Amino acid sequence: MLLTKYHETEWLNFKENKLSRINQEENEILPTLKLSYDVLPSHLKHCFAYCSLFPPDYKISVPMLIRLWVAQGFIKSSGENESLEDVAYGYFMELLCRSFFQEENDEFGIIKSCKMHDLMNELAVSVSGVGSTVVDRNQKKFHEKLRHVSFNFHVDPSKWEVPTSLLNAKKIRTFLLPWPMYNSRPCNSFCATIISNFKSLRMLSLKGLRITKLPNCLKKVKHLRYLDLSGNLIKRLPDWIVGLSNLETLDLSGCESLVELPRDIKKMINLRHLLLQGCNGLTRMPRGMGELNGLRTLNTFVLSENNSLLRDGAAGLGELGRLKELRGELEIINLRHEKDVMSESNVGTPLKEKQHLHSLRLEWKCGEDVNAIDEKDIIMSMEVLQPHSNLKMLSVLDYGGVRFASWFSSLINLVDLRLWGCHGCQHLPPLDHFPSLKFLQLEGFEKLEYISDNTSSSNSMSDELMKISFFPSLEQLYISDCPVLKGWWRAHTHNNASSSSTENLSLPSFPSLSQLTIWECPNLSSMPLYPNVERIDLIGCSSKVVDSLFVRGASDITHDVGVDASASSSSPHLSKLTHLSLNNIEDLECLTSQGMGNVPSLQSLYIDDCPNLALLPYHGMGNLSGAYITSEVAPI
Repeated sequence: MLLTKYHETEWLNFKENKLSRINQEENEILPTLKLSYDVLPSHLKHCFAYCSLFPPDYKISVPMLIRLWVAQGFIKSSGENESLEDVAYGYFMELLCRSFFQEENDEFGIIKSCKMHDLMNELAVSVSGVGSTVVDRNQKKFHEKLRHVSFNFHVDPSKWEVPTSLLNAKKIRTFLLPWPMYNSRPCNSFCATIISNFKSLRMLSLKGLRITKLPNCLKKVKHLRYLDLSGNLIKRLPDWIVGLSNLETLDLSGCESLVELPRDIKKMINLRHLLLQGCNGLTRMPRGMGELNGLRTLNTFVLSENNSLLRDGAAGLGELGRLKELRGELEIINLRHEKDVMSESNVGTPLKEKQHLHSLRLEWKCGEDVNAIDEKDIIMSMEVLQPHSNLKMLSVLDYGGVRFASWFSSLINLVDLRLWGCHGCQHLPPLDHFPSLKFLQLEGFEKLEYISDNTSSSNSMSDELMKISFFPSLEQLYISDCPVLKGWWRAHTHNNASSSSTENLSLPSFPSLSQLTIWECPNLSSMPLYPNVERIDLIGCSSKVVDSLFVRGASDITHDVGVDASASSSSPHLSKLTHLSLNNIEDLECLTSQGMGNVPSLQSLYIDDCPNLALLPYHGMGNLSGAYITSEVAPI
């Protein structure tokens, strides 16, 4: 924690003036940790002390923490081109490096949350003094100099009354509810009480209080910068809310009843974070959204179902393109395939320059009759949505085209790809061109026959696979509801367990796949191999897929398909399989010892609704710790 002390004089000063203050006879860690706090620069001291508002072991959202610091004025930018959020993230990383926090990363390696060790939490409470407190349910007395308050219980106004001494702390700047309140009754009067007494608020949380409307007294809280209304029953925000000109963060997450945003939201010139995830009732974005030049967070953008954006007073894709600073996550809802929507003036490619977006969800309007729309227009509805190549996660829902946009091949940094309900699609993009892809989901492809359009012969395909790595990073594969899917490639459609060994040698393998799920794909007959898989779930499939699981050992695979022989030769085929689930496979008749091979790690076997299964192997099935078998079968 003292890594920033570079000069000898600094260390000597620390030794003589601070280290000597610790009573060496005390067997306590806290005084030692206090030294680490004492050597922090003042701006980091403010940020750390503020974290005393979070109860012990609370999972702190890092983006939220950064927004809170900014709202309290703790962050100072050193230049015009340096955003306050970026500076705040630097503060967080410095505290993290000094072990004041413990980080938790998401699947993309991005730090999304953190925790404080109990001792660090105790230190934060100690150094924050009378200025901050976490309210206990039975607490009645509060210091008049209190500035920041949060709660370590779910606030239920029907069971907890705000103490008078708390209402007398007129200079409170933070009123934080770490947890939503789970009460069926709206708490409008409670909110009015809080707001009318605390006029100096910078941050106000009314999270999960199920309020139906904002009290008018809120319009007088002119210093408010952070307003958390998540999980409430509000249908519409009052027009006067745009008068909160200092507001930087407006959190409406989970407000499922919300149908529209304020018409003049463009007047909220300081708004930088508009959180709308879970606002499933939203019908459109108000016209003028594109004028919020500083907006950095907008996780949901809803297009109007009305073809005439001008008449509907709604923002279109053109305005989305003007929001240059967007980052993080974004979902676009109610996309349509019609040509007139795409021809909105200045649409261009509204997402292509947004290099800081890491997650994108594209959702087309469900139920459109794409048969009445020209295929070129359908494809163009996706072409204009080309994202930046930095994108990590992409989800596509209810797209109606026969094929996908040409820009798919440019997404070389994709880690997570989910394609749902693309009922008319017959051709997928070249999925094996994504070297970082870890999760792949294909669901609801009614017309898809092959995952890859590669029609080369087995021998030529084997040569090609020697030169490239086949899905080198893929860890989870989920294929569901693809009724006409036959195989991965046309060239291997007829390959199964009864095929010749020469044909089987041409099958490539997923080197990193650990989890495989195939659901309701009755015509699927062949798959690439997966020697290192740990869990397999097959539901509503053909017995041919089951047979293909046990085609051969890894020693037969490594030399001909570009798999690292040194890595897999010591790990026989399916040697890592711990869970096998077979459900609703009507034509499955037997699992023989020869077919199963050796699966020494198998711990769980689940077989259900396989009416024709008659034989199970007695040997080579590992040390089962759990088995569920509904069919009456005989061991062999």
